[in-house]
Amino acid sequence: MQEQGISTTVSAVKHYTNRRQWPREGTQYTAERVQEDSQRRDVSLEHHELKMLYKKALDQLNLQEKVLDCCKRSIQSLPPVNKIPTKFSEGTREASDLIAVAPLSDTHGGEVVRLAETGGLAAYDMTIFNRRLALWVNRILLLTDIRRSADKVSTLYVPELGDMISGDIHDELARTNTDASMQITVSVAYCISQALAKLAAHFDAVEVSGVVGNHGRMTKEKTYKKGAVMNWDYLCYQLQTLFLAKQQNIHFIIPESFWHVLEIGSWRILTFHGGSIQSYNSIPFYGIDRAVAKFREMLYSGHQYFDDVLLGHFHTDAQIGRARGSVYISGSMRGGDEYAMARLQAYSPPTQMLLFYHPDHGCVSKETLFLQPTDTREDLGFEMMTLDSWQHLIVN
Repeated sequence: MQEQGISTTVSAVKHYTNRRQWPREGTQYTAERVQEDSQRRDVSLEHHELKMLYKKALDQLNLQEKVLDCCKRSIQSLPPVNKIPTKFSEGTREASDLIAVAPLSDTHGGEVVRLAETGGLAAYDMTIFNRRLALWVNRILLLTDIRRSADKVSTLYVPELGDMISGDIHDELARTNTDASMQITVSVAYCISQALAKLAAHFDAVEVSGVVGNHGRMTKEKTYKKGAVMNWDYLCYQLQTLFLAKQQNIHFIIPESFWHVLEIGSWRILTFHGGSIQSYNSIPFYGIDRAVAKFREMLYSGHQYFDDVLLGHFHTDAQIGRARGSVYISGSMRGGDEYAMARLQAYSPPTQMLLFYHPDHGCVSKETLFLQPTDTREDLGFEMMTLDSWQHLIVN
């Protein structure tokens, strides 16, 4: 090295070779030694990757907490809606005070489905979501009024079952969604809050709960520690509580677990999204049976139980009867999309469901709400979130 005009010392060379882990003179490399070094390197790389993923997860959680804290300090609540006197017919039975249950599931806010890519069978965007949400409210009120000709219905439960936000766990969704997930989450929460406020005017009490789905994950990898909190659905539910803080007859339960058990009279209803259920040959019912049985055993270990089950995820309106209670699968507000049609050759119309519960006898009626007829009606819908509406929502 001195011949090349570079001066150094023996100790510096030794230090450099040790850092590089170069072999010493006379070192023999056997197959076992090579295998051991390879395993050591793999462990080191895996450790580094896990540290990076953990740091990324913490950054996502801190970001969501900061956003939620900012919203709590700055967002103005919607003005309260006055209760409209409920009219019951003279033949209403005093003993039959029923409870309405209207799940809201798989709205996939922000997703774009194009007619051209679905052969003219399906379309979806934020405008269509808004119109279908308005029809959802109108159908609930219409069917409840019909039911009130025979029974009293003064309480409404709205279990939100997840996948409220399209999210960006799939690259094609991240590329084609209407906006960034943060903007979409606020917009969806704002529309749903207006829908709940309109419903609250026709009921003495509205009980809202929310479990998260898989599309709202803030990380592409599945996480279970803080998994429900690190989800755009969770933030959407929290924003609804802020928008409706002044509405005295709306109450929220937002668990940090992936499931929640509703108590309606003497009946208990397990609610969860269903994204972890496996389908076999594209048929989910066997997987649903297994999941329900495992949930029943798991909750029984804590002296908890449930009768009925409400879940979403499969975008198909269905009911599975059981000896004790039933499993109700909610449809999707989005309906069909490019993936289902191209990959599975499957199409499901946009639907939700409305159930009526007797506090002692359980579900006595199930109605399917078809939501597609209003897609072209410009007179339906709630106020959409725009840059101007962002400004008047922020407290100066």
